[in-house]
Amino acid sequence: MTRARREESRCGAEIGKLDAVATGFSAVVRRAAHALEQELATEAAAQEKAADALRPISNLEAARRIAFVLRLAYQEKGAPLPGNLMDQIVGLIGRDPTKAGS
Repeated sequence: MTRARREESRCGAEIGKLDAVATGFSAVVRRAAHALEQELATEAAAQEKAADALRPISNLEAARRIAFVLRLAYQEKGAPLPGNLMDQIVGLIGRDPTKAGS
């Protein structure tokens, strides 16, 4: 084998090693980019959830929550839930707020 052939063979082996390193480096960069994307997505979801918590609720949602809490209060009290809102309030506070001086 001539000296030129030996040099060519050695250079080919070195190039093969460099290709393997570049491939490994590329895989590391892809994994790091993927991890960063996941972290950013997690942070964005957390920020969205925090923003949702700060938004005022609608009147419909507030009414739904009030009805739920009244039902829980009557369950805790062990009494049947009255049919209308005013009777539910009176049943919990013990007096009729619509009657003056009560």
